[in-house]
Amino acid sequence: MTLMSYRALLDKKINEAFCREWHPQRRSRAEVFDADNGTGLRLFVQRRDGSWVQVHKEPPVVLEDEDDVSDLLARGLSAFLMKHPEWPR
Repeated sequence: MTLMSYRALLDKKINEAFCREWHPQRRSRAEVFDADNGTGLRLFVQRRDGSWVQVHKEPPVVLEDEDDVSDLLARGLSAFLMKHPEWPR
């Protein structure tokens, strides 16, 4: 696979993970970004006023195989959900 394929795989996994809301009253979303020759992940929740706030950011890593994609997503979602009680309102 190529780097673009790993990026597409990450996008696919994120879409699957966020096909339903994690919290019934709080919308959430993930954003993939490229920096420093790697791919990172930002996770957001929506405040009551409709604005979005970043709750967690996974720093960019080089995606060399499917395990790297799964690891990045797992680390990001784990930290995101652990911070659930602290999500801004």
